[in-house]
Parts: sequence; C-alpha cells; structure tokens
Amino acid sequence: MRRLSLLFFLLLCSACASGGFASAPIAESQALGLEHTPIDELTQRAEAGQELAILELARRYTSGQETQQDALIALDLYRIIAESTSDLAAVAQTRIGKLYMEGVPPLKQDFVEAYMWFDQVISENGKDAVVDKERVLRLHNFTRINMSDAERVKLAKRLENKTY
Repeated sequence: MRRLSLLFFLLLCSACASGGFASAPIAESQALGLEHTPIDELTQRAEAGQELAILELARRYTSGQETQQDALIALDLYRIIAESTSDLAAVAQTRIGKLYMEGVPPLKQDFVEAYMWFDQVISENGKDAVVDKERVLRLHNFTRINMSDAERVKLAKRLENKTY
C-alpha cells in the first residue's frame, strides 16, 4: 500500500518540479550530499518532486540502505525520471538497465530489457555517455554478448519496433 501511495504522489509531483538543472552532466556526483540524508527527509523531498531525491531514494531501495531492498519500488521511482524530459533521465534509464542486467530481487535478470534501456541512453546521449562513472556503451555491449540465442531473437524484434 505504501508503494502505491508513494508512487501515485510522486507521479503527480514529477510534473511540478524539474530539479532546476538546465544542463546537468550525466553523473552520479550530483546526488552527493544526499547520500547521508535520513530516509524520512529524503522521502519528503522526493514527494515534493525533487529529482535528485527521487534518484537517491530509488538507489536506496535498490541497495536496501536504510530500507528494505525492493527493486520494484526502485524501478517505479527511476521510471518517473526516465520517462521525463529531465536532464537526469539518462541516469535513471541507465540504472533501470542495471536493475535488469543484474536481476536485482525481485526482478529477474533480463538482458534484452537491460539492452533496450542502455540503447535508449546511447541513442539520446551518444556512444560516449558516462553514467555513474561507467560508459553506457560497455554495459550495452556486455548485455548483448551475454544473451542467449532466444534473447537475441527477442532483441531483434524489439529493435525492429524500437519499443522501449
């Protein structure tokens, strides 16, 4: 229930606040300063639509820091930013790709889904895009190399339709 109410509120607020970064670099360093913010304060900031707080809250749900690990909540939070026109969209998109690439519980590992998220970052930001100090192209290539034959067929169909 808490997941749905938080998500609903964040979706409403995401249209209200842009975070105020006109041309933010694609880097985790922007969230520095929030990593020690108490979870309650961070949640309040996220509910107020602060994009960096949303990203940090999602990161904590991914790792289980100060909260129970829950990749589904993290995914919902990252999607708020990933589907926006925010300058931080690439950070969220890359982190979604990593959730699928690593199979963070309860998500199952899905190299095709991960590849598509990394592909979107590269398409929108170029092959030299770096997120969280890591080249997105490297992640992109890693997922493709590690796919099964069945996943490659599925990927070919997704790329044909470009459905992210």
